Amino acid sequence: MSNPSEDLLPISVTPRPRRILRRVLGVLFAVWVAIIAGGMILVYAVPSSANGRLASDKAAYVGTWKSETLTLRIAGDGTFEYSHSENYGNTHYGGRIRGFDSDDFTVLIPPFFPGRFHVTEPPHQVDGRWEMVVDGIRVNRNP
Repeated sequence: MSNPSEDLLPISVTPRPRRILRRVLGVLFAVWVAIIAGGMILVYAVPSSANGRLASDKAAYVGTWKSETLTLRIAGDGTFEYSHSENYGNTHYGGRIRGFDSDDFTVLIPPFFPGRFHVTEPPHQVDGRWEMVVDGIRVNRNP
């Protein structure tokens, strides 16, 4: 005697939703990989300026800037690293400087997140030391 549930549904119906689900998940995964790869190309393959260097009038920004809670490293090729520690935890990321808007600079953080550093006091010397105020924090450049 046959099982009544087998008589109600053809055998080919049950595997079909699994195949469709696998295809949908495969397509979603491929799209996700393409977005991540595209973002990485934008950050690392496309230079921040025509020659991949910061503009000469922004050369004072290059260096390692530190406070008690913040470290900001800006390289001449337009890349940066940012570390900030507070009571609730540490933040660390890096990426590429995309451009300057007056003294502020915009960045692109992998895979494709934009950001902005607000500079209220651009790099300047005080008693022989370089300092600037970025995002409300006074930082000094290490020699």
